[in-house]
Amino acid sequence: MLTDITTISRMMDETLDYLRDDAQSETVTRIDLPSFLKTICFDLADMGHDVAYVGPGRLSYECRPRALSRAITNIVGNAVKFAGKVSVALAEDETGQIEIEIAENGPGIPESIRDRVFDPFFKADNARTSINKGFGLGLSIAREVVQRHGGAIELNSNDPTGLRVVMTMPAVGAVSSKSSKRQCA
Repeated sequence: MLTDITTISRMMDETLDYLRDDAQSETVTRIDLPSFLKTICFDLADMGHDVAYVGPGRLSYECRPRALSRAITNIVGNAVKFAGKVSVALAEDETGQIEIEIAENGPGIPESIRDRVFDPFFKADNARTSINKGFGLGLSIAREVVQRHGGAIELNSNDPTGLRVVMTMPAVGAVSSKSSKRQCA
């Protein structure tokens, strides 16, 4: 009974967070995006996951940090549940547009349902539910946060196996970067 109560409580908390509009009311703040991403990687690496950051050493960016952290943590959290190795890459193109790519070597998501996994409470595989106890809100929340930042999110195959989640964010807020590689694990 306690397990059921805990599960229901988690589901209600996650649902309320999803429905709450505090992500939009959060103040836009300038952050160092590589440090931000490395922190997410380090936290998961400290828990024993093989997570690496690759990208510039510094890149100043304006965003809603709590909301963006939740979106990226949801995606990277899903990746470590289903894959042995995860890479978080940050790049800036010549126009200043930001791309955050989370690539993993797990089973991936069939192309036929990739659009549906962004629907609230949709789960790609019922077998995964019993193991990982998700509620099907992580990708919905991530997409909403990225869109509120003026960006887009897409799912692609990571050949030969796995999934690549690509978040493209507008140049607004980006300042500059210097290329370097850093490993979080």
